Amino acid sequence: MVIDDVVQEKNKINLMEISLGSADDPKVEAFYYKNGYRPIEIVAKDKAGNELERVKIDQKAGYEKEREKLRRRHNPQEAIFIFEKRL
Repeated sequence: MVIDDVVQEKNKINLMEISLGSADDPKVEAFYYKNGYRPIEIVAKDKAGNELERVKIDQKAGYEKEREKLRRRHNPQEAIFIFEKRL
C-alpha cells in the first residue's frame, strides 16, 4: 500500500510528520481518521485540478463547516482535506 511505502521511506530519513492529500470521499477520509491522521488544511480545486484556495483549519472549529464555507465561496469540483500525522 502506498501509505506503508511512505512510512518506510520516512524511517530511512527520520521524518517527524507526514502530510497527505485526501479524496473528497467520506470513506477515504474515514480511513485517515481511523489511522491517526488529523486534517490541517482544506484545498478547493476546479475541474482541471487547479487549486482555487487553500485554508488552514482551526483545530477548534468544525472541519465540515470550514469545508462548506469554501464550497460556497468557489463552487469547486472538490474540496479535499490535507491530513497530517506525527510519526
